[in-house]
Amino acid sequence: MFAKNRFPRALDDSDFARSFARLRESATDLIDLADGSPNRAWSAINDAQSIKESYAETIAKASSAAVHDGYNPAPLGRLEARDAVATYYSEHGADVDPSRIVLCASTSEAYTWLAKLLASAGDTVRIPKPSYPLFEHLLGLEGLTTIPDHLDFHGKWARSGIPSQTNQPAFAVAVNPNNPTGHTTDAALLQHLHDAYNAVAVDEVFLDYPVDTDAIPSSLITLAECDDPGLHFVISGISKICGLPGLKLGWIVLDGPEELVDAAMSRLSYIADTFLSANDVAQRALPDLLKHRSAFQTALRSQLREARRIVRSHIDDARGWSSYPVEGGWYQILRFPDVVEDKDLATRLLAEDGIEVAPGFLFDLGPGHLVVSLVSPPALLDEYLPRIIERFRSFTEV
Repeated sequence: MFAKNRFPRALDDSDFARSFARLRESATDLIDLADGSPNRAWSAINDAQSIKESYAETIAKASSAAVHDGYNPAPLGRLEARDAVATYYSEHGADVDPSRIVLCASTSEAYTWLAKLLASAGDTVRIPKPSYPLFEHLLGLEGLTTIPDHLDFHGKWARSGIPSQTNQPAFAVAVNPNNPTGHTTDAALLQHLHDAYNAVAVDEVFLDYPVDTDAIPSSLITLAECDDPGLHFVISGISKICGLPGLKLGWIVLDGPEELVDAAMSRLSYIADTFLSANDVAQRALPDLLKHRSAFQTALRSQLREARRIVRSHIDDARGWSSYPVEGGWYQILRFPDVVEDKDLATRLLAEDGIEVAPGFLFDLGPGHLVVSLVSPPALLDEYLPRIIERFRSFTEV
């Protein structure tokens, strides 16, 4: 009913999803401030057409080569593609061996492969809360149960200290920077995860998009500050890095003790060889796509920071409202006085103003939260954030 970049909790709240979908369909001039998809990101880039044309030339050459050369299966992925991923991380200051990289169809598939590698049906996986609820669906389809590691905000996001499990999870997931909170995985959190769990998977799809900070270190860098870490996996792909979700290419990078990594690579190689799902054309194009990603990323980072500036100018000056800091990523949490249900406010905004935002419950946020996308065109945020505040005020008038 909803694209996963829009309302990932829709499957868990079907009544809300259906009523919201009807309102969207009936809206004549929808102002969508919730869409955080890569497709929407392109709309915020002034020079999008020339960047797309450059990408298209690269993909056309790769397609031609794939047709003329024929298909030669490589379970871990084509070597030149894995070399390109290693170069990407070297540009982030991390030394990655291409032999410790596995290519897959997408980051979503990467989670299913890690489930097959690290867990058995009925096992549990630790995930951060709030975060992106797609994890529950991906891992649930593998017969696994997710358990929360709760995050609270007191000037910054940190673990709440609430016990989150009664049995040992098969592995733990972190997101760097997290979605939608925008906070990064620092050395203290990474040390905790490696102390508490046998394996840790860190999703870094938004790594290249710092907002309130100059840069975000990969957990592959932060891991060097940890004592006695175990198996460590980093997941990413070109959907966010290059803004190309349609090419469907992701990867897993392994780090940790050599003997554990060697055993994990052997098993992952078997899994990858069984599926052979990484697209050959995308693999062939990957070196040039990553080499030329800066045009897309530089333009988008500028727009994200401008959107964040506009959010602060409107929200932080509104009585009772505030915006959470965003170290990185494409989303912004708005906090408002907890006198109105977030579902009700979001529904009223859509029904009466034609403005779509995400109620916080969809991301496991507590009462009094909305989420907007920072890839929304800044001009739309500048015009419609004041209307959101006004609708809230009219909603609460007695």
